[in-house]
Amino acid sequence: RRWRAGTYNVGTGRETSVLELLRRVRLALANDTAVVHTAPVAAELLRSSLDGEKLRHTFELPDWTALEEGLSKTLPFYVTQAAS
Repeated sequence: RRWRAGTYNVGTGRETSVLELLRRVRLALANDTAVVHTAPVAAELLRSSLDGEKLRHTFELPDWTALEEGLSKTLPFYVTQAAS
């Protein structure tokens, strides 16, 4: 794949809250550690949803990966890293 200059978003176009992501990660890891909520950072975005269609089209990439599938592929790596 050739380099093509440009500005590209990386995303699915589907919004997922931090709390929803946390819920799914905890479920996948069978983890029930208590969650501690802190005050939000002033500069933090409250909502964001990026569409990566331009990136996928330009570089002929496959469709986005569903969150559940992506977590099942990436979480084992982080579990291994945390254990070492």
